[in-house]
Amino acid sequence: MLIKRKHRLPFALALVVVSVAMGGYLLNKPALQPTLVAPVMENPGQTDKTPPVVQGRKHKGEFAEHFYKGLELMRQGRPKDALAMFELAHRRNPNIPEVHVNIGYVLLETQQWQAAYNAFDEATILRPEQANAYYGMAEALEKLGSIQGAIGAMNTYIHLTKNDSPFKRKAEAAIWEWKQIVALSSNSSNTTTRSDNPAINTE
Repeated sequence: MLIKRKHRLPFALALVVVSVAMGGYLLNKPALQPTLVAPVMENPGQTDKTPPVVQGRKHKGEFAEHFYKGLELMRQGRPKDALAMFELAHRRNPNIPEVHVNIGYVLLETQQWQAAYNAFDEATILRPEQANAYYGMAEALEKLGSIQGAIGAMNTYIHLTKNDSPFKRKAEAAIWEWKQIVALSSNSSNTTTRSDNPAINTE
């Protein structure tokens, strides 16, 4: 397992606490295509796999051409072609977090877990409150075998999203399942230790 990049979970959580204290709780605007921020393409597609995001800015020029073409290709179920478009968009403007998020979800679709994690991490560097980046990051970390990391990332997503979001309930369910895995692993480890150590097994 290789996870070289370090995501900003503690910073993001601190940002949420400060925002709540100031009355500026960070909210996500629901959308039918939750991986995308596409203000000039309302409802570009329907999916229930990933969480909604904050409404983004309108983009123009060659960046927009590549970006929105990538959205269309995602909707058509053509992840490799979509990735090519998002990479072109990234070359035009590498500082748009939504591009990194979309790249991350495409990479998840193609089972490139480490690269997906890196993309989501980059999105959170550019915008620490980019909620759906943490959702995707958690999925990538799970696949990479870092269950505790997945729990941390998903907890950050929960803090950044609405209480009535259906994805929040999914996130909570995922955390519950991951905690069960951690508990079972811990119990299994304890059982092995007892059986392998006669001194511990002495009644």
